[in-house]
Amino acid sequence: MNDNKIMWYDIAALVIAYAIFSALLCGCKPAEPCCPRPQSATVLHFTASWCGPCQRQKPVVESLRSRGLRIITVDIDREPERARELNVKAVPDYVVVIDKRIVLRTHDITEVEQALRRRL
Repeated sequence: MNDNKIMWYDIAALVIAYAIFSALLCGCKPAEPCCPRPQSATVLHFTASWCGPCQRQKPVVESLRSRGLRIITVDIDREPERARELNVKAVPDYVVVIDKRIVLRTHDITEVEQALRRRL
């Protein structure tokens, strides 16, 4: 299985892991309130092999991935139920999750790059 593919239970496990281990991730003790340090971003990248814009944006996606951004690619033809779960109507679609919240949804990877640069 390709490491960049994700199943619905992987998304659920990620959300649960963040909720359960948020104190451990930031170094706080379980009995203390968690510090406000932001968690890292995860980008859900919905794509399809037949999608021209997806193919044109692929080099930017790979560049961001090589620089350490966690990008999870979901092929809507292979995993249509995942696309339905997040109400994906067109591809490419990028969903940025930070601190367990969707903070950006766009069809343009450069918007993701710019938003993350501003946030950091």
